[in-house]
Amino acid sequence: MKQTIYRIARRVRHAPLVNRMDWIWNMARGPYQAFLGLGNDGVPVTVNNLITVEIPAEATSWLPWENYEAEAVTLFVQWIRNNPEALVVDIGCSTGIYSLLTLSASPDSSVIAIDSDVPSLYLTQQLVKHTANRNLHLVHCFVGARSSVTETLEVAEARARKAVEAIQPNTPARYRCLTDGEDGIPVSSLDNLLKDTASETPVLIKCDVEGAEKLVLDGAGETLKGRRPTLLLSVHPPALPDYKTSPKEISDLLASAGYRFRLISEDHEEHWWCEPVTVAPV
Repeated sequence: MKQTIYRIARRVRHAPLVNRMDWIWNMARGPYQAFLGLGNDGVPVTVNNLITVEIPAEATSWLPWENYEAEAVTLFVQWIRNNPEALVVDIGCSTGIYSLLTLSASPDSSVIAIDSDVPSLYLTQQLVKHTANRNLHLVHCFVGARSSVTETLEVAEARARKAVEAIQPNTPARYRCLTDGEDGIPVSSLDNLLKDTASETPVLIKCDVEGAEKLVLDGAGETLKGRRPTLLLSVHPPALPDYKTSPKEISDLLASAGYRFRLISEDHEEHWWCEPVTVAPV
């Protein structure tokens, strides 16, 4: 029932005349979302005709759920289904769609959702609350080449949970980057964050950090060599000069680490799917 109402509302909202009358939707949004929020279950939404996820009523307007990053989502979900006990590291989780896709695709998967913005971690936690699997670990930090802290993943998660619990529900999320000079936000390398995780678990790293991609990879040398994770990498050519790097430097780093990669789609960023060759270089 909720899914049907949602689909009808989406069609009406994007009809040729109505889509220019924002005032109508602004009036209807409150009662509409209140109806969708009835009961303790979520709203079933099908992403890219591939996977149905349960989301809170208020999240129905966050993204174009039916057509979101089609190529990247397809490869991502297929990988999770082929590796149902995997660990996904969602770097730059934002509102948490890739965390949600992971936990919805496999009840045996787990996610480390990382963001430098506490309200974004709160939204990620809210987005996945209707999934059967609650194996979500939140971490509040920048991911970089070196660590400013040496805390374990367990300690980092406890710190993030405490920060998320203190957030007011309507606090707006925003993107925070290393070049902003943000004080008080720790920096951790991937090697540091993942050192205590089970070494035999398949790993998929999704990384969307608005230009700091090479810093993330620079701090993941041992992870790339020892764990051989698959990577879904968002590369931002216009932002890379802010970090004194380029797409070629990123591709060279991946090649030297024994990875083959391909551009799977391009919008305001480039989406790279990166897979390890059979043997890591010495």
